[in-house]
Amino acid sequence: MTYLVKLNQLMKNQEIEIKLSYIHGLKSVVLSELRERFGLNIIGEYDESVYIKFSESVLADVKRLRSVARAYVVTHDSKFNPAYISNHKSILKALIDVVIENASRDFNSFKISCAGADSPEVRELARYVQETFSLAEKLEADLKIHLIKPDDMWEIGIQITPRPLSVRDYRAADMSGAMDPTIAYAVNSFCRLEKASSYLNVFSGSGTLLIEAGQCYKNLEKIIGFDNEKKHLSLSIQNIRQAGLIERVQVKEENIFNK
Repeated sequence: MTYLVKLNQLMKNQEIEIKLSYIHGLKSVVLSELRERFGLNIIGEYDESVYIKFSESVLADVKRLRSVARAYVVTHDSKFNPAYISNHKSILKALIDVVIENASRDFNSFKISCAGADSPEVRELARYVQETFSLAEKLEADLKIHLIKPDDMWEIGIQITPRPLSVRDYRAADMSGAMDPTIAYAVNSFCRLEKASSYLNVFSGSGTLLIEAGQCYKNLEKIIGFDNEKKHLSLSIQNIRQAGLIERVQVKEENIFNK
């Protein structure tokens, strides 16, 4: 029996959703990206998270979101406490199957985040995951499972990627104080760059703003960054090259106070 058949059986009794978590203050940017770029409808909100309806095609789209920090496949029910899930492990298995079957890389380890993580019920779930999926339990894990109760409903969820969506593949080199890529995306989105032909960042650092602009706005003909630290410029060049933008993005050693 395929995981999709199992998932459909589960969904007859339980709705599966995709949970998207974001940095505080970026809600308007997240909603704009969801609606304008992907046409995804919001079906619920909670704190710094929004929920959208699950489908395989939507799951693929979600992995391309740039304003979202983390994404999970989740399901909710008032009875989904650790004891219940321990006795109905097929619910957890169906969610894990969704993530693993739609992953672009293998998962080698797992972690369960839950109040009472040392309880017999949670330890039973950990043994089940380890034996069923041949994964090692680690604090820093690829497959992240959570079992929480934010209000009257229990939520069980699996992060859909080993790393947060905010961790970009172009990060070949980093520096202390570097801007979070989701914030860089948000800053650029406020600048109406779809109407621009050039872009200048006078404190370019490790190049995050430049790269986010280059990857999201193909209309930009000239993208330039200034920094007065050779180390920062070296780091930014590594990241720009990793992003495949070495032909489009220039960085220069300049001090903006030098007229």
